[in-house]
Amino acid sequence: MNGPSEFDRSEGVRGTEGTENLNMMKLFADMMKNDTEKFHIMANLSKSIENNDGEIEKRQTAAKVWFEKLVSSATLHSWPPEVILETAENHLIGATKSWYNSNISELNTWENFKDRFEKKLV
Repeated sequence: MNGPSEFDRSEGVRGTEGTENLNMMKLFADMMKNDTEKFHIMANLSKSIENNDGEIEKRQTAAKVWFEKLVSSATLHSWPPEVILETAENHLIGATKSWYNSNISELNTWENFKDRFEKKLV
């Protein structure tokens, strides 16, 4: 073997500056652990959750299937209640959108929306 190994060279370079860098990296890593937020990655919902229009002839069956797909996607992706509610809002059209808009003050949380939707449309 000719000359010092890669390990020996890194040990020689480390010295005070290397120790300071190492301490700074540890401090940064600790800060990252304490300040990390959870991010939820949402899949493309256009295929798994269709729009709910509330058509009378298919309302109960269609509403139930739509609601089950919404809850299933939310569970699979660990969405917080705010994201579930927003996703539901974005997939309402026609009669169900009108129903939502006329009751918007009471449908301000996922739990309220879920309870009202199940009672009214499922």
